[in-house]
Amino acid sequence: MRKNKMLMVFLLLGVFICCAHTYARAGMSEAAAYLEIIQNSDGSWGSDPSTIYFETTEVVKTLYFLGRTGNAYQRGVNFVTNHQIGGIEDHARKIDAIKPAGKDTTDDVNTILRAQNSDGGFGFDLDYGSNVYHTAFALSAIHTADISNPTVTSSAVNFIISRQETNGSFGLSADHDSIYLTTLVALALTDHSGTSFAVDSAVDWLLTKQNPDGGFGETVSSVFETSCVSMLLCKVRPDLQETQDALDYLIASQEPDGSFDNDPYQTAVAVQGIQLAYTDTHLSAGFNLFGFSAEVPAGYTSYEMIADLGSEVEKIQRYNPDTETFQTTYYEDGIVTGDIFNIANGEGYFVYMKKAGTMFQPRRSVNMHLQLIPGFNIVSITGAPSCSSYDLLVYLGSPDEIVSIQRYNKETGAFETTAYYNEQPSGISFDIVNGEAYLVHMRVAKEITDLFTPPEVVITSPNDGETVFSTPVDVSGTVDVNTVTVTVNGVEAVLSGGTFTAAGISLTEGSNSISATAVGSNSMTSSHTITVILEAGIDYTISKGGSISDSRRIQGNAALLSQAAGVTANLNGPSFIDFLTTGAFFTAPDEIEISYTISIDSAAPEGVYDYHVEFGLTDGSGNPLEPLNNNIYLFKIKIVP
Repeated sequence: MRKNKMLMVFLLLGVFICCAHTYARAGMSEAAAYLEIIQNSDGSWGSDPSTIYFETTEVVKTLYFLGRTGNAYQRGVNFVTNHQIGGIEDHARKIDAIKPAGKDTTDDVNTILRAQNSDGGFGFDLDYGSNVYHTAFALSAIHTADISNPTVTSSAVNFIISRQETNGSFGLSADHDSIYLTTLVALALTDHSGTSFAVDSAVDWLLTKQNPDGGFGETVSSVFETSCVSMLLCKVRPDLQETQDALDYLIASQEPDGSFDNDPYQTAVAVQGIQLAYTDTHLSAGFNLFGFSAEVPAGYTSYEMIADLGSEVEKIQRYNPDTETFQTTYYEDGIVTGDIFNIANGEGYFVYMKKAGTMFQPRRSVNMHLQLIPGFNIVSITGAPSCSSYDLLVYLGSPDEIVSIQRYNKETGAFETTAYYNEQPSGISFDIVNGEAYLVHMRVAKEITDLFTPPEVVITSPNDGETVFSTPVDVSGTVDVNTVTVTVNGVEAVLSGGTFTAAGISLTEGSNSISATAVGSNSMTSSHTITVILEAGIDYTISKGGSISDSRRIQGNAALLSQAAGVTANLNGPSFIDFLTTGAFFTAPDEIEISYTISIDSAAPEGVYDYHVEFGLTDGSGNPLEPLNNNIYLFKIKIVP
């Protein structure tokens, strides 16, 4: 009896230690209930006619996010579907809200696509000037609608990146950077390759706006701004302490009725800001093979885990490889008792549920590490990529090392088995899923580290931000030894040891993203993206101290040109470039070809320079002959070593 009391004290301490994420998930249910209760009779949310539409779209997104797709959600979807709207933002909000519900958004997508301007951006509506605000909304909606049009998306991405301030922020003007707009734009960019530098710069700037209370705001923290930044941080930097501080601020801001600031819009956005920090694993009634799908909190025990699972759980069991027996934590008369054991990354557990339930886990990345022993192992594959049991069998070892992998099928109540046969994976092939655990039967002991660590790939040439003057270009870089293939903008590269080279990467005038994607021997992928600028239209490439000769033709009235006795050249350009006319002759009665030589001083600096030349003709008395055609040229001269 004394043992149970001591364990109960430990349980209470454990619940207090880990209550932040448990409360957060309970708070999400309260927030959803609040939103459902205050819904208007027409299916909308809010009271101001000017804001009802966008408030409703945000609440609809949030209810879907939480899996609350019942009557309130359906009525909200219907309101958004049938509401009269106009402008790019309205159409984008509609797509983001109702597309997940299976509603047709074709007309809205086409309206947005027609409104894209020649600079790649979007404005308030068709024929309005581009800005980053409406372009971010359009880009998000195009992604939600799953529209595959690289020309549309890449030009929109390039427009946005070209408007980023040097400090990493975004604003409607250079002197008006905005936490909300910077977050809105960065979230839209995260769905597209080649944007990591811009997103990282935006995040770095946003972190300077975090206040001591963990929230975000220009002067004081606000739920709205903190929620927006939290969404971004949970997607791109989930492991930062600053991310947890922002979540703590939001959790502490929730009202007793489940709302945030007693406002449906603020509540919806806050829920999204918190929800992204968690992942859910659904457990069936009866037997489950459970594994954490994220990093296990330090010091987390089976007593805390059974408390987090709630009254629906019957018991949790761990296989102890040292004793080859099971340890069991369970409830007795409403009190947690039995064995207490640490919950570890990479381990799996038998979880028996009285009825279906959900395990809520903070999203934390973890490097996959397994310590396998000969015989029976219960393994949790944390952070698994999209792979099958056949793939995992090969990852874990050869036929001399591993016998089989088994999965418990909750629907059939039977085990499915993948095993080697004639040195090839065979048997039932099943998907490896985060949140499940598997029985792994080994022939030998084996330690596996970084099972799903992606390969490293770095582009070393050209340099990030470099200006190039011709297309296509060759792209090269370094990779680690576990890399199997590398593609650069879709072109397969040649691997040689720890380097790769991809030839003939086409560029367009202006800014270009170049992405190298590596696939490792474990099927994991990673990418490195740089931006290069193509400055096309180079007329001459001349070495220092070198020269080049060429000619141009000018036209005029035949009677006028017949008086020509001399050639002039009005020059405007750097002093280290010398331009000398060397001759002229008639190619037709109304056309004269003028030859010239361009020479470069040996001390000239390298680079690209504009050189302006205006040819003229004079008569025997030195008087200019006019008018002439095709006699003015702007040369781009590239000086190289």
